[in-house]
Formats: sequence, structure tokens, C-alpha cells
Amino acid sequence: MAGMRVIAVTGSNGSGKDVLAEHLARRCDTPVFSLGDAVREIAEEEGVDRTRENLHEISRQCFAERGRDVFVRRIIEQAEQAQANAVVISGVRTPAEVRTLRRRFGRRFLLAAVRVSDPQTRFERLRRRNDPRDPDTREEFDRQERAEEELFGLRQTHDMADLEIRNDGPLEDFHRAIDRLIDKVTGYMRVDRPQRTSSLPPSLYGFVPRTYCAERVAKLSDDAERGDGDPLDICVVSERPVSRSEVILNAKVIGVIQCIDDEDADDKIIGVLENDPFWSYAEDLSDIPDVLVQRLRHYFSTYKNLPRKPSRMDIRQIAGRDRAMAVVKAAMDDYQEYYRLIDERTAATTEARP
Repeated sequence: MAGMRVIAVTGSNGSGKDVLAEHLARRCDTPVFSLGDAVREIAEEEGVDRTRENLHEISRQCFAERGRDVFVRRIIEQAEQAQANAVVISGVRTPAEVRTLRRRFGRRFLLAAVRVSDPQTRFERLRRRNDPRDPDTREEFDRQERAEEELFGLRQTHDMADLEIRNDGPLEDFHRAIDRLIDKVTGYMRVDRPQRTSSLPPSLYGFVPRTYCAERVAKLSDDAERGDGDPLDICVVSERPVSRSEVILNAKVIGVIQCIDDEDADDKIIGVLENDPFWSYAEDLSDIPDVLVQRLRHYFSTYKNLPRKPSRMDIRQIAGRDRAMAVVKAAMDDYQEYYRLIDERTAATTEARP
């Protein structure tokens, strides 16, 4: 199908790549194709036991005889026969597979990598799933890791990803991160949750176009592990309400609420509507009433509260224009870097050979 979108998933054993693929497929109602299944099918055809060592040997032989993208070419053929608008491909492992997918699908291809910070976490997950192919000891786990890196080049494949999803915590957090990925892929806005109370934002609330909160934004918050992977939020004070969404307006930046949401930098810029007859005089946070700032603080400290669960939001400080402009610049630079890398990866692989 000419317009088919392909979301591919890469990750080490125990990272949760299959969980990601299955959740994506369920949410987007798309078929899933597994490169691991392609290898296992060959083992079954040849009457070979599907141990990890045997599957590695089949991969090694197929790479040598038919190229390091042999399995993904087989999967592409199956996927295109499915006549779906989008498909998920799980278990991408070699750089050659990524290059083949990018060359075939161009900007309709996206590679998501799953990262787990501590290898011990992955080892413990493998032990819990009780698959006879998985290692029994940490030493065996480390040996398998080295063998897979030598055979597939997983680190390089991971570095080619368009975006990364961390899977260090509970399954519900991982699912929430996957849902954010779906929003980026489809371009739709997702209803995250209904407000627990009747409170409404005390100002206009939206995002700054062409911004992305990643490494540079996180570095401006002492305890943030990363940016939240979303556009930069902004609250715009105006005399009159705007009763619909999907509008663009000009705002003057005057301050920032520095927030950390479950270790993610999630800052909220404060601005005033440009040319507003009541508020356009404001140049810094001190120019607007403190009670309005406190309303904003209260809203963001409570708007994600869930029943019987502690708040994830930690408001660290409220600062003026200089700090706010530094956050805006960092988010703009993160955006440029993020999309520059995607463009470079796409351009570098369009003409590459497997």
C-alpha cells in the first residue's frame, strides 16, 4: 500500500519492545509483524529447535547468504500484503534493517527504541517471564548480551531511532509513554483524563509551536532526568477568554513555573496576550498580581491529581522573564536538534545500501 505508515520497534531482551508493539497495535488497530517470528519460522521449516543459540546461528547464516536485512525484507512483503494503513514491526535489530525500512517508506517510517537504564532490571524481567530460552544467571545474561551485540549491532541500531521510550518503572507508566508516542505519530490530541474537580485553568493554556522539551530543557532543572518529550506549555493571561481551541496567538513571555512531573521537566511558561488592553503593559512576572500567579501555581500543583495516589507534580520555583526566555530558547533548540536528527537520518539512509 503506497501510503502505509510503518512504526518499528527496537530494544534489548527484556526491555519491553513486544509490550510496546502490542500496545501500539491495540491502540491504533494495526497488525503487528515480528522479525523474531520470521527467524522462528525458518527454524520450524528446517526442523531446528528454537533455542536462542540456534536462532542466532540461523540469523548468522542468513545474513551471510542473503544480506543483513533478509528478515525485514520478508516482513515488508507480508506487511504490504496486509493492505493496512499502518503496521507495527517489532524486533528490529540491525542497522541494515533500519536503512531498508527508511529507504522503502521514507517519512512514513518511524523507529522507536525502548531503553531500560539498568540491565539488572531487564534480567529480572526475563527471569519472571519464565521462558526457557532466557538466561538463568546474570553471567549467562551478560554473555547473551555480548553475543547479540556482536551479531546484530544493537547499540548502533538504537542510535538510529527517531525517538526513545524509557521503561524503568511500572507498566502503567510505560503504557502512558506509549500513548504519547501514538499522539506524535497520528497528530491527534488525546484526552488524558477528566479533571477530578470543577477547576479550570485560570488563563489560556496551550503550547509554544516549534518547541520540544528534551535534553536542554532538562538541564535547566536540577532534579529532572529528562524533558517530558512534548512541546513547551504556556499560560497566556488575557482580558477576555478564548472559547475554542486550535487558534494561534501572539504572546509576550513574562515568567515561568518550573515543574517536575515524575522526574520529567514540565515547565509552564507564563505570558500575556500581545496588545491586550489590560495586560500588554506587563514586561515581567512582577508586573501582574501575585494572586494570579498563585492561582496558576495551585492549578498546576493539583490538575493531575488522581484518587488515592500522590501527586506527581513538584513545583520547584516561579521565576521571571529571564529564566523563562532561557527555557523557551532551550525548547526551541531541542526542537531543532530533534528534527534535524530525524531529517539527517532519513537523508543519510535514503540512498544507502543494506
